[in-house]
Amino acid sequence: MNAWVLNLIGGYNLIDTGKNIFDIAAGARFLDVEIPVTIKLNHNKIKTSKSGNGWDGVIGLKGRHNFPDGYHFNYYAHVGGGYSKLTWQTAVNFSYDYKKFTGVLGYRYLKWNFENDQPALDDLVIHGPYAGVKFSF
Repeated sequence: MNAWVLNLIGGYNLIDTGKNIFDIAAGARFLDVEIPVTIKLNHNKIKTSKSGNGWDGVIGLKGRHNFPDGYHFNYYAHVGGGYSKLTWQTAVNFSYDYKKFTGVLGYRYLKWNFENDQPALDDLVIHGPYAGVKFSF
């Protein structure tokens, strides 16, 4: 499977105590997926693929708890639909700020439920751990 997922999300701050931040968020999620299939019959190979793409509107919540010394616990959850019958995503991560660098370690779960007439997919789940580094200028 080859897939691209693009999240375009904006937020509005509801609570900011300095230690805790809580926002509502809304935006759009784009999915582009291709599923190549190879069928072997005797010594012959038949190759085909199914693909699709589209946009879903999403709404959700995001927040952050700031610990002392540059450590943070971040979380968010979004739900929506449009191209899919239902899509939802949730993620949590820990981050650490050091001078102009931020390190992130987290886990994400992303799911789509599609209508029965969707040509390529019934349901799709992408989940697992992630890590990253952000550089600030």
